[in-house]
Amino acid sequence: MAMDLDWDAFLEALTQGTRELAEATLDGVTDQAIKDARNFASFSEVKLRKWSKALAEGQIDREDFDFLVSGLASLAKLHALTAKGITQKKLDNFRAALLSLVVDSVFDLVLPG
Repeated sequence: MAMDLDWDAFLEALTQGTRELAEATLDGVTDQAIKDARNFASFSEVKLRKWSKALAEGQIDREDFDFLVSGLASLAKLHALTAKGITQKKLDNFRAALLSLVVDSVFDLVLPG
Protein backbone atom coordinates (compact mmCIF):
# COMPACT_ATOMS: atom_id res chain seq x y z
CA MET A 1 0.00 0.00 0.00
CA ALA A 2 1.31 3.44 -0.91
CA MET A 3 2.08 5.86 1.89
CA ASP A 4 0.86 9.43 2.19
CA LEU A 5 3.49 12.02 2.93
CA ASP A 6 4.17 12.40 6.66
CA TRP A 7 4.51 16.19 6.67
CA ASP A 8 6.31 16.34 10.02
CA ALA A 9 8.86 13.76 8.90
CA PHE A 10 9.28 15.66 5.63
CA LEU A 11 9.93 18.94 7.47
CA GLU A 12 12.46 17.22 9.72
CA ALA A 13 14.29 15.71 6.72
CA LEU A 14 14.17 19.06 4.93
CA THR A 15 15.49 20.90 7.98
CA GLN A 16 18.35 18.45 8.51
CA GLY A 17 19.27 18.39 4.84
CA THR A 18 19.13 22.18 4.64
CA ARG A 19 21.33 22.49 7.71
CA GLU A 20 23.96 20.23 6.14
CA LEU A 21 23.70 22.01 2.79
CA ALA A 22 24.02 25.46 4.37
CA GLU A 23 26.95 24.45 6.53
CA ALA A 24 28.76 23.16 3.46
CA THR A 25 27.96 26.01 1.08
CA LEU A 26 26.66 29.18 2.72
CA ASP A 27 29.26 30.48 5.15
CA GLY A 28 27.41 30.11 8.43
CA VAL A 29 23.92 31.34 7.61
CA THR A 30 22.27 28.08 8.55
CA ASP A 31 19.33 29.57 10.47
CA GLN A 32 18.39 31.77 7.53
CA ALA A 33 18.67 28.85 5.11
CA ILE A 34 16.37 26.74 7.29
CA LYS A 35 13.89 29.61 7.54
CA ASP A 36 13.82 29.99 3.75
CA ALA A 37 13.49 26.23 3.21
CA ARG A 38 10.58 26.00 5.65
CA ASN A 39 8.90 29.02 4.03
CA PHE A 40 9.23 27.30 0.66
CA ALA A 41 7.72 24.13 2.10
CA SER A 42 4.84 26.10 3.58
CA PHE A 43 4.06 27.87 0.30
CA SER A 44 4.32 24.54 -1.57
CA GLU A 45 2.57 22.26 0.92
CA VAL A 46 -0.70 21.68 -0.94
CA LYS A 47 1.06 20.84 -4.20
CA LEU A 48 3.74 18.72 -2.53
CA ARG A 49 1.11 16.68 -0.70
CA LYS A 50 -0.91 16.19 -3.90
CA TRP A 51 2.10 15.23 -5.99
CA SER A 52 3.59 12.97 -3.33
CA LYS A 53 0.28 11.09 -3.15
CA ALA A 54 0.33 10.67 -6.93
CA LEU A 55 3.92 9.44 -6.65
CA ALA A 56 3.03 6.99 -3.89
CA GLU A 57 0.08 5.67 -5.91
CA GLY A 58 2.20 5.19 -9.03
CA GLN A 59 0.32 7.83 -11.03
CA ILE A 60 3.59 9.67 -11.63
CA ASP A 61 7.21 8.55 -11.46
CA ARG A 62 10.25 10.21 -9.93
CA GLU A 63 11.06 12.05 -13.15
CA ASP A 64 7.54 13.51 -13.27
CA PHE A 65 7.73 14.47 -9.59
CA ASP A 66 11.13 16.09 -10.11
CA PHE A 67 9.76 18.10 -13.04
CA LEU A 68 6.75 19.27 -11.03
CA VAL A 69 8.91 20.34 -8.07
CA SER A 70 11.31 22.19 -10.35
CA GLY A 71 8.32 24.25 -11.45
CA LEU A 72 8.05 25.53 -7.88
CA ALA A 73 11.47 27.21 -8.02
CA SER A 74 9.88 30.65 -8.19
CA LEU A 75 8.34 30.02 -4.75
CA ALA A 76 11.81 29.53 -3.25
CA LYS A 77 12.33 33.24 -2.68
CA LEU A 78 15.18 32.89 -0.17
CA HIS A 79 14.45 36.26 1.44
CA ALA A 80 16.35 35.52 4.65
CA LEU A 81 19.48 34.51 2.73
CA THR A 82 19.18 37.51 0.41
CA ALA A 83 19.00 39.80 3.44
CA LYS A 84 22.28 38.30 4.65
CA GLY A 85 24.00 39.36 1.44
CA ILE A 86 24.50 35.94 -0.11
CA THR A 87 25.57 36.29 -3.75
CA GLN A 88 23.10 35.50 -6.52
CA LYS A 89 25.25 32.62 -7.75
CA LYS A 90 25.21 31.01 -4.30
CA LEU A 91 21.46 31.64 -4.01
CA ASP A 92 20.85 29.98 -7.39
CA ASN A 93 23.00 26.99 -6.42
CA PHE A 94 21.29 26.71 -3.05
CA ARG A 95 17.82 26.93 -4.66
CA ALA A 96 18.68 24.10 -7.06
CA ALA A 97 20.07 21.98 -4.23
CA LEU A 98 16.99 22.73 -2.11
CA LEU A 99 14.67 21.50 -4.86
CA SER A 100 16.72 18.30 -5.19
CA LEU A 101 16.53 17.87 -1.43
CA VAL A 102 12.74 18.22 -1.54
CA VAL A 103 12.48 15.56 -4.25
CA ASP A 104 14.83 13.17 -2.45
CA SER A 105 13.11 13.66 0.91
CA VAL A 106 9.62 13.07 -0.45
CA PHE A 107 10.75 10.08 -2.50
CA ASP A 108 12.40 8.49 0.54
CA LEU A 109 9.31 9.04 2.69
CA VAL A 110 6.56 7.90 0.32
CA LEU A 111 8.45 5.10 -1.40
CA PRO A 112 10.87 3.78 1.24
CA GLY A 113 13.28 1.02 0.33
